[in-house]
Parts: sequence; C-alpha cells; structure tokens
Amino acid sequence: MGAREKRSTETALDLLVNQVQTVWQTKGNVASLLSLDITGAFNRVVRKRLWHVLRVKGIPEKLAAWVETFMTDRSTTLVLLDWEMEEFPISAGIPQGSPFSPILFLFYTAELLDLCNNPQERLSASAFIDDTNLLAYGPSMEENCQILMRGHNRCLDWARRYGASFALEKYKLIHLSWNLKQFNIQAPLPLLGVETKPKALMRILGIWLNPRLNWGAYIKEIQKKMKTYTNALLRTTASIWGATFVWARQIYNAVIQPAIAYGAVIWHTPTPIKGPKSTKPVGPAVKLAKIQNKCLRAIVGVYKATPTLVLETKTFIPPLDLYLNKRLTNFRFRHKKKLVIEACVQI
Repeated sequence: MGAREKRSTETALDLLVNQVQTVWQTKGNVASLLSLDITGAFNRVVRKRLWHVLRVKGIPEKLAAWVETFMTDRSTTLVLLDWEMEEFPISAGIPQGSPFSPILFLFYTAELLDLCNNPQERLSASAFIDDTNLLAYGPSMEENCQILMRGHNRCLDWARRYGASFALEKYKLIHLSWNLKQFNIQAPLPLLGVETKPKALMRILGIWLNPRLNWGAYIKEIQKKMKTYTNALLRTTASIWGATFVWARQIYNAVIQPAIAYGAVIWHTPTPIKGPKSTKPVGPAVKLAKIQNKCLRAIVGVYKATPTLVLETKTFIPPLDLYLNKRLTNFRFRHKKKLVIEACVQI
C-alpha cells in the first residue's frame, strides 16, 4: 500500500481487519500481529540492488538505467547551529521528499512481502510503504509465535541481501481473539534472544487496536485529540474578530471532520435502515456526534439549547452518521471497482 492509486492507509487497515475477522470465523483459530520497523528505510536502499529488482519486475532497461542515474552523484551536508560541514558523497539511499521515492521503495521491498505471504504456513504480510506487519493465525498464541519466528528469520535473510536492518526494540506484538480467557494473550515472542511481549493496545497506521478489535480505546483517543481541534475552532470563530461563517464551516469540513472520520471504514457501524432503531446512529458515531454538535455551535454562534437538527440544516452539514455512511459506501465502491478493473486486465 502507499504511493499507489486507491491504496491508502485505510485500504491497508481494512485488509488487516478483514484478515483477522476471517481467521475468527474459523472456529478455534486466533491471530497474532507483529509490527516491524525498518531502520532508515529510504537511506539504506542500495542502487545496484534496486536496479536488479526493477529488471526482475519487468521494468524496461532504459527506465531502470534512468533510476540508477537518479540515485547517482548525490551529496549532502550537515548544518549544526552556525557550523556547516563540507559536502560529502552519498553512495546509497533514495531522496526523501521526492514523489518518486515511495514508488521505488515499493519495488525494493516487494520480495520481502513475497517471502512472508505464505498461506500454507498460515502467515501473511502487508505494508504501507515501510510500515510492515506480519499476521500469523492458528489454534494457539504459542503456535502463532513460532510462525512469526520463522517469518522473521526470512525477513532477516532479506535484510542481509538488501542492505537493510530492523530495529528490534521498536517491534510491537499483539494477540487478537474474541475469547481472551481461552487463549494465552500474554505469550511472548522470542526474537534474537530478546522477548517481545504482547501489548494490550497497539497503534497501527494511526488506529489503536486491542485484542478484541473493539474501538473504545481509539474513540477515546479521538475525543482527546478533538479537544484541541474544537478549542482552536472556538478561538478562530470569536464573535468580533473571528472567521466568518463560510470560512469557519470550511475549516470544519477540511480539517476537523476528516480527522474525526479517519479509519471509519473499519470502525464505523452503518446506520440501520430497517427495524425500530432505523435512522438512529449506532456504535462510535453516537459519541463522536457530540463533537460535531459542539463544532457546529461554534460555527453558527447559537445557544446551547438550539436543536442539533436546526444546526445541521443551517450549516448544510449532514449528521455525522450519514457522513460516515457515505464515506464507507464510497470506499467500498472504489475498492470493488478497482478489483473489477484489475480482474479485467488479468483476463
């Protein structure tokens, strides 16, 4: 994922959560997730090795040669306070900040994912640029740890051949299961003589996961972060010198609302369309709607007793659960459309 069309962090999160839920649907199976950390990812890309990878992947020789030229004759300098050292050449690495670099890095790490995607061994791998995650599944946490150990050994072999290294101290491990009493969710993972202990909460691509994949902890993090956002909006919309209604609404739509909705493709429960609770929000949207309500009152400048429906009508901002429904629907539609296009291309 990353640096590819319609392959965002939410796509990576959706894939990961769907894999875990699929494991849970098989009775008696649990999942374990190991998050790896590649040290100085972009800086350690070897030019000759990248050229070889591009040619193996079928990139034309002229384009591969251009990439090699792109990485050749580069230099840098260090500046500390008023002191600046002389320029020195750089023999490896791809420039950080270039839009081309993440694409090259995807090619560079392609073999790493191929080595760790082994359904027969019950091991899968996914990555967003350099954030790589290994997912093992089986009848026990201890067996999952054994699978992760074998997968990690292949990662180390890849690292030796590609000039990369992993920061063992930054690894994160979590065991995932609905039934926490039946399985040992404290099972450690021994790697290179060091035990990586599982966490009760683990942050992946900006989303907090717990062993049961319920989202209470993450919703609390959103509420905590939104205090800063809403306070900033309140100061921005001061009655005398503050932003106008149009600009305040723009700030909410462009900054605050997307921050609230991030990751909704995995944690949002769509509003029911049938039954006694139809049209009423359910799940995390109920708690997060209070944040939108507070922001709309700041934008319009009304009394606290003003009905929420009036606020949403006057500001032309839909209820939060409907916004999240639309966001989730658009994501599913784009993903399905992408799969159909890729299938047609393969045919």
